[in-house]
Amino acid sequence: MTDGGVSATLSPGEQSVYNHKTRTIEAGPADVAAAAAWKNGYFVFNNTYLSDVIRQLSRWYDVKADFANLPNIRYTGTIPRNVTLTSALEMLEITGNVKFEVNQNTIYAR
Repeated sequence: MTDGGVSATLSPGEQSVYNHKTRTIEAGPADVAAAAAWKNGYFVFNNTYLSDVIRQLSRWYDVKADFANLPNIRYTGTIPRNVTLTSALEMLEITGNVKFEVNQNTIYAR
């Protein structure tokens, strides 16, 4: 991968991330299971902060998210992408000590 002279050589099982601010490319291990799960219709979380989980859900369901009251907890698990937003949030509520509300197209933690 190159961009104006910046390059990285990848080996099998690696991925690269380009930082636009520093104009650098970093290579590292790829989360192959997460990539395959995404292709197969699942969200996969591996010790993922709730803020990152909500960010992914908000993009997928095309809603906004209020991050003000999110607890600093992590999730590990799988959620099918074909469930409703309400169902996905209920799954998170069951496994964590948090309640969600969707109001005016925005996810809020309560």
